[in-house]
Amino acid sequence: MAKGKLDYIRAVDLSHTVGLSETSIYEFIRCRGRLLEGFMVYGKPKLTEQFFVNAIPSMKKIRYIPVGPDVLPALKIIGYEKHIAELRSVTRRM
Repeated sequence: MAKGKLDYIRAVDLSHTVGLSETSIYEFIRCRGRLLEGFMVYGKPKLTEQFFVNAIPSMKKIRYIPVGPDVLPALKIIGYEKHIAELRSVTRRM
């Protein structure tokens, strides 16, 4: 990130990246989240409700967050119902 290779990133797929911890994903979002329109974390069941509470406000342009069915209840709890319909439609297309 320091070399500027991600300066214009618009979407990222972090699915099935076992080497990335929740902390490192959150730090990435904190630094580059304002640019993201798509953030895919399908297959990351360990991302907690608290992760989304902290991360989603950093993603100002976010339009799509395809996630696994294990994460959808967490998004409902924190009040992101408007994204749920988009999430389901995007997840069905995959």
